[in-house]
Amino acid sequence: MTATQSPTDYIFLDVFRGDTEVKREGAMSRIRTAISCSTVAERPGIQDILPVILRLSVQSPFKDVREGCHSILQIARTLGFNLPKPATTVSKFIPPSGYDSRDAEVPVPGDTDTEEVHGYYVDLYKLSGRVDNVIQVLALHPRYLRCFLEAHAFLVTGKQSPLLFKEREFIGLIAASRMKCDPLQELQKQRFLAAGGSREWLDEELRDGYRCLSQLDRVLAYRPWLLGNKETSELLRTLRKTFHNQKLVHAGVLLCHFHCLAGLYHGCGVNVEIDFPGGWKFDRNHSPPVGGDSPPHSGRRLSVSDPLGGGMLNGHDGGGDEQLQLVQMMRDSVSTQSSKGISREENRRAFSALGRGGVSPTSPSDGGRAAGGRQGASRYAVSPEYGYVDPEVCDENTTTANAEWHWESHGYGILEKYMDELPLLMEARFERAQRLTYFNIGEWAEREDTIPFRNAVWYFVHRLFGILHDNFNYKNSELLLNPKIKRYITLVACQPHKVCYKDYSQGRGNLFRHSEMVHINIMIMEAKLQAQLLYFLKAISLW
Repeated sequence: MTATQSPTDYIFLDVFRGDTEVKREGAMSRIRTAISCSTVAERPGIQDILPVILRLSVQSPFKDVREGCHSILQIARTLGFNLPKPATTVSKFIPPSGYDSRDAEVPVPGDTDTEEVHGYYVDLYKLSGRVDNVIQVLALHPRYLRCFLEAHAFLVTGKQSPLLFKEREFIGLIAASRMKCDPLQELQKQRFLAAGGSREWLDEELRDGYRCLSQLDRVLAYRPWLLGNKETSELLRTLRKTFHNQKLVHAGVLLCHFHCLAGLYHGCGVNVEIDFPGGWKFDRNHSPPVGGDSPPHSGRRLSVSDPLGGGMLNGHDGGGDEQLQLVQMMRDSVSTQSSKGISREENRRAFSALGRGGVSPTSPSDGGRAAGGRQGASRYAVSPEYGYVDPEVCDENTTTANAEWHWESHGYGILEKYMDELPLLMEARFERAQRLTYFNIGEWAEREDTIPFRNAVWYFVHRLFGILHDNFNYKNSELLLNPKIKRYITLVACQPHKVCYKDYSQGRGNLFRHSEMVHINIMIMEAKLQAQLLYFLKAISLW
């Protein structure tokens, strides 16, 4: 069993790993026989695997598997089993493919005409038996997806760390719980069990070493600039008694990686997996299950303004003026990206003012209490009420000048000491996220250089975490980021569990395609990841 298969998936191994249609058909034939010949005592076990068969009938990248599992569900129906049906789509915010021809929508495994994306789906399916919902969202940008998958695989299954696979998945669960991200929590629980983890770990309070790690986790997630103070330095020394240096560095990077991934889950409205609780429901009418090449909600058009249906599509009509204005501002700001021409003091005032618009950050007095996430999450997250505070309002001098400590000259080298292959993979992620472009904005037909807007997003996220780039003109971010997209970016980066469809829709407005909103989320994820790593690795270097 691989590190990402659920405990019940062993009966589907040949369905997942079969290199030929003959092998896969043989496996499905055995499943059909098991269902057809099941005894009364065996029926509960059969009932439990039907959601997995439902997922395969919808999301397998192999047409023969989708059709075969569709037929298995039909057999189960004739035998009187309660059939599951999808309760969600891949995303609450983004329509499945085919629902809006004006945009590149989520390419589902059974409905993608991109050979590169299909290849990624096949590789993931053979490894783990599933194509995660978040991967389908990221597949809107295949060039970035490749960098992400390589880094993710190294972090969770790479050989260059003494951390056991189950430990890595459990650390991912701690981070997902901290960010109140239910879909990622459920996925990490399954991955932890599949990697050999004990269910007792999931049912009991955190053990001492991981409880201490969860204390580090809260600072990393919301206030990483505090890592250099006396309290967190003492915490790091305590952690070294459980995790030696390389283990601790890997654990810290995993926490950062999963924090930022959870932010993208929230920011893009990624739903729980179709075969997990909440992803399916019983088909009380016993209507034919979805299968073959049909999308999960075939026959019902999804409204973007109301993900459950009944609203008008929030398209790009009327957005021409807004797009023209943004394009003109980007053109004008190309020559003013650098801070040359303005004083250092003026630029720093712009830096400070930039973070005050949009969302009012959590104050120390309310501790970051907010709705979102299940109460059970507190089992894996020490002090779940701990939240984000704008570094500009902290008592300590928290602003870090990029000239004094930055990724290329400092962070990269520190990480390389402990995991020499990882910095290159992280660098590829950062670079691809920043440089990824299709030279357009929304429906704007002309080829445009979007570097100014991408820089505005990247450096604004760094500003939210107290990182100052003296060579960047912060007035550009103020000009290029309207209040609604600024609010949305702030929420995704700092309080992602508060993101709702209204935030996504208003941030998108009439300016951006859904695929462009995913790109914005990718930039938020990677800019925040780089910021967290800079603070963490700086603290490590003080040893």
